[in-house]
Amino acid sequence: MKRFIKNLGYLVIALSITMLMSITVFAARSQWHQDSKGWTYSFPTGRYANTQWEKIKNVLYYFGEDNYMKTDWALINDIWYYFNKDGSLHTGWLNYNNDWYYLHPTEGMQIGWVKSNDQWYYMYENGIMAVDTKVNDFLIGPDGVWIEKTQAEIIAEQLGVTGDIKSYGSTFIAIDLTNQQVHLFANDEFVLTSNCVTGTDKTRYATPAGIFTLKGKYVNVVLRGPDYAAPVSYWMPFNGGIGLHDATWRSTFGSDIYKRNGSHGCINLPLNVAQTIYAHSYVGMTIICYY
Repeated sequence: MKRFIKNLGYLVIALSITMLMSITVFAARSQWHQDSKGWTYSFPTGRYANTQWEKIKNVLYYFGEDNYMKTDWALINDIWYYFNKDGSLHTGWLNYNNDWYYLHPTEGMQIGWVKSNDQWYYMYENGIMAVDTKVNDFLIGPDGVWIEKTQAEIIAEQLGVTGDIKSYGSTFIAIDLTNQQVHLFANDEFVLTSNCVTGTDKTRYATPAGIFTLKGKYVNVVLRGPDYAAPVSYWMPFNGGIGLHDATWRSTFGSDIYKRNGSHGCINLPLNVAQTIYAHSYVGMTIICYY
């Protein structure tokens, strides 16, 4: 009987210790607290999270000087962050009042150029994404994406090439009938600009404007007409009997030569230029003649 009572005493003591440990553990937990102002968070010591970041169950929160969890926009150490309604730190794209922002996990609201999913965007000083505009000559689409242009497109625009340049393909020739110049673009890059002589102005030989395709490539050809026979090393027709070719009988090109002593409609070129164009051209490529 004494042994039973003794063992029972041990059992009571053990249960008491277990309960005490449970109470101690429960009391020592970090806890959330809510009142009419919002949420706070206390530690086992009784101290509340204050002016600090706190990661709770893998979610990052920030608690201000008043101990309360931040929501919405918050300026922390001169950096703007955004916290969702549940207090969690928002990262990535944010649509706020119909404007888009981009938030970095540690750097907060982004300004300037931002790359996301291999696309470039521009964020103004207030963090709002630029749309349907130009920023330092960079074209921004209605979705905020920078419309990347090739070197060929940029230079072609600078040279005044008309039309939808992108539709001309990666390799094309642009012939400026006003300034008497030929521009060659190959594989989305600018290759050369050269003076030329086109058809005699204000006559039936004037070179017509338009968009054409290269019909063929020939070497060592004699071009013949009613009153001429001209041997050329490179011949590239694109509009009936009109084409690009070297004109070794000319010593100068460009300027206003075409107004008084132009061709029969063809694009006369220096020999080395004709050779370069021949090397880069292919049947079916786009030829643009414009004023």
